[in-house]
Amino acid sequence: MKRTTLFFLFFLGAYAFNAYADFDRALWQFKKRIEGVSSPGFVLLDLDEEVFNGAKENFSDIRIVSDNGGEVPFTFAPQGDRSQISNLPARMFDLSFREGESTEFTVDLGSAGQFHNNVTIGTPSENFRRVVEIEGSNDASSWRTLTKKGQIFDFTVRDERPAHVEDTTIDYPESTVRYLRVKILDHGEDPLRVEGVTVSLHVNTAAK
Repeated sequence: MKRTTLFFLFFLGAYAFNAYADFDRALWQFKKRIEGVSSPGFVLLDLDEEVFNGAKENFSDIRIVSDNGGEVPFTFAPQGDRSQISNLPARMFDLSFREGESTEFTVDLGSAGQFHNNVTIGTPSENFRRVVEIEGSNDASSWRTLTKKGQIFDFTVRDERPAHVEDTTIDYPESTVRYLRVKILDHGEDPLRVEGVTVSLHVNTAAK
């Protein structure tokens, strides 16, 4: 079977292209081979990072040509940044506090091997800011630090112009441990009312 070779071409310069009839391959200064196209027909291609970052925002400086020099019609279907959140079953226990020092609890995810990278603390407390430390373990005995720099806050105004802003999610490097130990540093403030916790895997996919 004859293999079809396609190229991305990139134009850099002061010319404006008004129609495909203006196409002149000699004016295009960069090219990149498209791999994996072995037969005629419709093909779905993902722009790799090099092509995506090197092109104009509207992709007007990209053409696709075949090995015989002819232009290949194409259309773009851009995908923006995507975010996917998967919640894991989690059981909170051993909730306790040391007056003026910290509020602590442990979370059991049921088994090791499940990926996760953030904890969201459920609390009705208002107008606070706290540093949060999170440790991880597979046996609830030997602990290692996942983050010591987590921060949560709530800003609430209850008057004729109410306002509410909060962020009670702490991110940490992706982990597969079964147990999490969460310590909220109170630094002399009243302990927060912790009513629940959500453990998740948050994955961001870049635009393409």
